[in-house]
Amino acid sequence: MEITAPKQTIKKSPQEVYDLLIELPNIEKLMPEDLKEFKITGEDSLYFVLKGMPKIYLIRGECEPPSRIVLESSREAYPFHIAAQIDAIDDSSSEVTFDFKGDFNMMIEMMIKSPITNLINTMADNLQKFS
Repeated sequence: MEITAPKQTIKKSPQEVYDLLIELPNIEKLMPEDLKEFKITGEDSLYFVLKGMPKIYLIRGECEPPSRIVLESSREAYPFHIAAQIDAIDDSSSEVTFDFKGDFNMMIEMMIKSPITNLINTMADNLQKFS
């Protein structure tokens, strides 16, 4: 399953966006309103709970400063990741795209597609608040 949020133009350089997104406490600020719980569990790990969903455990994965940050599932049973791709427009603005990629059976895909789509779209929209 692959879901991509619409690109957002951010009035910050790619490095500024990267620096913002690499800090796990800032991820909470990007979450939807139906966030029930958010906890940083280590230097590179966190979990959160959205209404109607189980806990989502993430660990910071592959990072390519200042253009890409990946948060991946820390649970082998549910292989997926959420990535932010940061592309420069000029020295003071960037385009950011959030995408979700996961390998699930059809039943799980049907249950999570709508909440995950809402999650990454909201993350992209809320990133505008940092501009």
